[in-house]
Amino acid sequence: MAEIHHTKKRMPVILKKEDEILWLNGMDYNKFAFPYTTELLAQALSN
Repeated sequence: MAEIHHTKKRMPVILKKEDEILWLNGMDYNKFAFPYTTELLAQALSN
């Protein structure tokens, strides 16, 4: 991710559906710093 966010060293956030509104309303980002207990799925995109 450093190639994309190289100037500020930011990391992406993965939100649960029920947390989207809290995130958009500006809740403290530390409230979202917890491990997920579910499997994440990645899919390759074609051009």
